Amino acid sequence: MTAFREVWNEDIEQEYLDEERYFQKQRELVASEAEVLGVEAGTQVWAAPHVLVGVCDGRSFYLRERHGSYRVTIAPDNDPGSDPWVAEPTEPSIDIAAGDECELEDAGRFSWVVALRVAVQAVRTAAARNLCEHRRIGSEPFCPSCGVRIDDADAWRW
Repeated sequence: MTAFREVWNEDIEQEYLDEERYFQKQRELVASEAEVLGVEAGTQVWAAPHVLVGVCDGRSFYLRERHGSYRVTIAPDNDPGSDPWVAEPTEPSIDIAAGDECELEDAGRFSWVVALRVAVQAVRTAAARNLCEHRRIGSEPFCPSCGVRIDDADAWRW
């Protein structure tokens, strides 16, 4: 019985070490991709839900994925540096994107790097669309600058 416990404890310890190496590798991948994208970002919650937080172009954001869907949320204009992930529920924040978990996968598995890319693209796209004048050219239904449907342009203002 003692030998079994020793082997079992070694297995548990090895599993813990493998998990720590995995998390460290993911932190490094996220840090590297954040540097390439010119943002600050890190993992806040590793699973159930997956939560990635960061700052993109001076605007704090988080991406939360759980139960097959994700949401990207940003801080409001009056306090763009505030962290919407840790804010009180009564504090305002702006949901700017949502989608299916498969959009965050690489080779069929959740990817922190893909999640970061999706979040940064959402933040930058929403900010550009919020600032865009949404001009119409002829009968074209879409803004030539940002791509939103002119009839839906007000939905991009916050």
